[in-house]
Amino acid sequence: MNIRDELLAEVGPKTHVADICGRAADEILIKQMKIDQQKREIERMKFAIEEAYGCLWRSLLADPKSCHAREILLAELDGNGQRRGIQYANQKYGHVSDHEAIHSLP
Repeated sequence: MNIRDELLAEVGPKTHVADICGRAADEILIKQMKIDQQKREIERMKFAIEEAYGCLWRSLLADPKSCHAREILLAELDGNGQRRGIQYANQKYGHVSDHEAIHSLP
């Protein structure tokens, strides 16, 4: 029985409003904690997408599979996410050197 059903069932002299309100507050708190956890999981996934995009961008591979994977990730990112992903890859692997750029050309 959920809180709403309890409230409807307990109208009358036996109603313990404080008890019912306390349980309702607990239920709301638990739901908010679940929402907060889901938000954190979504943020972690967004960061993973950004980092994966940045790594693929940095790899300079022009093969169709890498390009397709990069396009899939890019579809989930806005401009800021794309920028953060590229910054991540540059920090982790360094900027693309002229030598790398020239040797990555087909």
